[in-house]
Amino acid sequence: MHYSRYLKLVFAVGITAVFCAIAVSFIRNSGARDAVTRNTEPAAASRQENTEGVEYLDFFKGARANFRFQADRHYLGEDGMYHMEGNVRAESLKRGDEGKIQLSGQEVVFDKDKTVFILKGKARFSYQGFSADSVRIEYSKDERTFLIPGKVQFRSERVQGSAGRMSYAEDFKRILLKKEVRVEMRPALETDEPVVILTEELVITNQGKSGVSPGPTRLEQGNSHARADSVQFSLTKDGDFIQKMEMRGNVWAELENPEAVEETQKNASFSLSSRKRSIQADRLELTGFKDLSQMRSLDASGRCRFEFSAADGRTTRITASRIRLSLTKTEKMREFLAEKGAKLEEFSADGRSLQRLAGETMTLAENARLLEVVGGDGRLAEFRDGKRDIAAEKISIRLDSGSFEAAGRLQCILRTEGEDQKISESLFSGDLPVFVRADRMRFFSETNRLFFYEDIKIWQKETVVQAEELILEEGGELRCQGNVTARLLFQSEDAEKRRQIQIGSREMIYEPGDQAMRFSGKSLLQVAGMSVQAETLNVRVEKDGNQLLSITAEGGVLFKQGAMRGTAGRAEYNLNDDVIVLMDHPEVDDPIRGKIEGDKLTFHMADDRIIVENSGQERSITVIK
Repeated sequence: MHYSRYLKLVFAVGITAVFCAIAVSFIRNSGARDAVTRNTEPAAASRQENTEGVEYLDFFKGARANFRFQADRHYLGEDGMYHMEGNVRAESLKRGDEGKIQLSGQEVVFDKDKTVFILKGKARFSYQGFSADSVRIEYSKDERTFLIPGKVQFRSERVQGSAGRMSYAEDFKRILLKKEVRVEMRPALETDEPVVILTEELVITNQGKSGVSPGPTRLEQGNSHARADSVQFSLTKDGDFIQKMEMRGNVWAELENPEAVEETQKNASFSLSSRKRSIQADRLELTGFKDLSQMRSLDASGRCRFEFSAADGRTTRITASRIRLSLTKTEKMREFLAEKGAKLEEFSADGRSLQRLAGETMTLAENARLLEVVGGDGRLAEFRDGKRDIAAEKISIRLDSGSFEAAGRLQCILRTEGEDQKISESLFSGDLPVFVRADRMRFFSETNRLFFYEDIKIWQKETVVQAEELILEEGGELRCQGNVTARLLFQSEDAEKRRQIQIGSREMIYEPGDQAMRFSGKSLLQVAGMSVQAETLNVRVEKDGNQLLSITAEGGVLFKQGAMRGTAGRAEYNLNDDVIVLMDHPEVDDPIRGKIEGDKLTFHMADDRIIVENSGQERSITVIK
């Protein structure tokens, strides 16, 4: 699955965006509470007693609220309070185009000084489709505070909920919900499950344009959950969209979507599933567009951990001290940044690490198709995929294809175990890792081909190859170009003889099927004080091992052993017998033995014997000591 395509749908964004939607709907529909509290200040009451079915006007005249109260009866009680009982109803006056607030209950009581009223018994207020119910509603003119001290139930077309206490402070334009606050919102589609917010305190201020839940807050939707120690949000000026939302302290969320269709893409790097997703952070901040109800950016900090779980049990995890991302209005990834110890890792169902990418920073480039990882503080970026371990100053991965490149102080370990991980078997042992050092490298997933460039060294124990360019083909074929130097260890079958052999050339090709290394372009062989120069050198190796068998030189062969020099068109060096055979017009110049010629000259280096063979009508063999 595309890395960028999934990141924009990361579950934490989705579930917190739902929280934002709930908050918007809740705030928009909180006008009833806002309006009621602004319109429930006490005013003068008539002194009629035991009057049935009387309508009373202009209660709390001169205050912000002006209500017409109706009830079955009215009296001045022995407690010195004004009482209205039986089917109490109230309607706000002079509300203009805002609509009217309606109150109802079994009894309303006004204090003697006309500063407080209390609505009792199935108390309800409603405003533009929103209603709130409780057993008691209070209003204090002096404190300019509207209060529901007991459990309150509220609802609108798509929002419903409850709290143990609700208040509104007019001077601060603040709504406060406390004690077991539960807000439930049913999405527009009836088939969707409702989203539930659970907290102990929710404060809405600035005429509903901002709010905060200062204590632990939890969100739920079916099997999906989110929580944080506190949540704070603000809306745009028109109140239609979330401008910013911040979750702080132990932020955690988990989203499950068992019906999600998991996309697979051949050679794609890392699997980012949509079946189960989770996020952890110390702080999570969301920013929305001013004119769209969708997220524009996400900023998570402090022990961030994004996790994606697939149906087959695989898990991909992103960790960093900070993770930032932003989207365009068409919901395409515009920016992604993970910094301060960024790590991207994929695990198998049994918890085994499959791939690992780590560095100081991790960013998206080239329209979110390229993931770049950079080291820092003297440390290199790292990439491990089971076949190779790579460390470099910078590593770039093509997310759609799985191809990658690395540059700067490159170090690479190539693993040779497994049939799909062949790397020049016979040249290198199949049970040990191969090490590579270079300036940069590239891997093409389509052809399964590795390229290394500039100041290259590849080695395994005593076997070392150096070059300016190295290509490792699928199946183990190895090609080197530019100042090639190979140091190979020869060991006889009885382990009595060990020799370091060095070969230099412009180009080297190793083909596992031929069991041979071919050096071309002014090649030079050096071993135990002897050297052989030729246009090409072919090194034959034993099958299923790294044992050298023979070396054949062709084209302008120049042989040197101490002060002795020899030339030939072709030569063959047998390592086990320590014998070199010069052929094709061979000729040897020896300061002691003089000039030696023949059709074939065989030089035994162990005892300095030279066997001269001539062919013709009479074949002859001469041994020169």
